Amino acid sequence: MKRLLTIALTIGFACTGSVSATQMTRYLGAPDLPLTVAVVEAGGGAQQFDSMKLLAVLAGANTNAEVQSLTQRYGKERVTAFVVTFNHAIDDALAAATQAGVKLPDPPPGLAQDGKQLSDQLVAAGTMSNGRFDVGYMLEHLISRPIHVTVMQQLNADPDVGPQRNADFHVILTTVIQDLQKQYGA
Repeated sequence: MKRLLTIALTIGFACTGSVSATQMTRYLGAPDLPLTVAVVEAGGGAQQFDSMKLLAVLAGANTNAEVQSLTQRYGKERVTAFVVTFNHAIDDALAAATQAGVKLPDPPPGLAQDGKQLSDQLVAAGTMSNGRFDVGYMLEHLISRPIHVTVMQQLNADPDVGPQRNADFHVILTTVIQDLQKQYGA
């Protein structure tokens, strides 16, 4: 029933000539590879990426408070799964980019160490033309839509992740970005 409703709504949007919410959340431009590399570098680099290292750069002195807040809101198990999924997502994205022949540039000087500037750029990357932030749009801005789709399919098929943890990854990452916006007054 839920699937039929989704199909009906999709057809309804298509028939009216309107742009659906799903279409609005697709970023079809070139990826911002310098920002992508800065994110990876802030997380410890391509060979040893750790999303907790990235969070420590982004949140700075507020890292422990952010982790506590996430744990209170989502529970320890979901936050732990978020970290594992985030690490998988970066590893899978880098592998997909390498396989596609993408050459990654050097990160912009200092960006990988500047939590405020990096956060501001991630917010900008995920803010759509209607002013709304969407984490999927941000990810596509970082790695491209085709690689985002590939990575999400891999995460869904991965027995260590799966669709629910992948969905939680998006929800919790959205919360982190929103918390960073509040922290930095953006």
